[in-house]
Amino acid sequence: MKVLIVDDDNMILEIMAKTLTAAGYNVIKSGDGNDALVQLQSQNFDIVVTDNVMPHGGSAPIAAYIRTEDPRLPLLVVSSGMPDTALETDNILYKPFKRRELLEAVRQTLEQAGRILPP
Repeated sequence: MKVLIVDDDNMILEIMAKTLTAAGYNVIKSGDGNDALVQLQSQNFDIVVTDNVMPHGGSAPIAAYIRTEDPRLPLLVVSSGMPDTALETDNILYKPFKRRELLEAVRQTLEQAGRILPP
């Protein structure tokens, strides 16, 4: 499974990348929304995991792109607060989170989207 993770906090980005890589996911990292949009236009992903609040519009432009260009692509938003209610996301993971919670949220989001079967 190929995962795009997006976060402007490099420490959180690295923790998520290491956690998902260790669990067998193929991870592509992005440090901001603009780069994430470039990645989405040039590669195929099974899921996008993005921070809610970042420079260049946060998760809103990413969600809008996904809902327009690839509406079946699952979107997991990581947030330290309540995300915008208008944001179309498949799942939300609240910070701070444990590594196992990240893995469970990714698995659950993929499962809900029909990307994997339950264990």
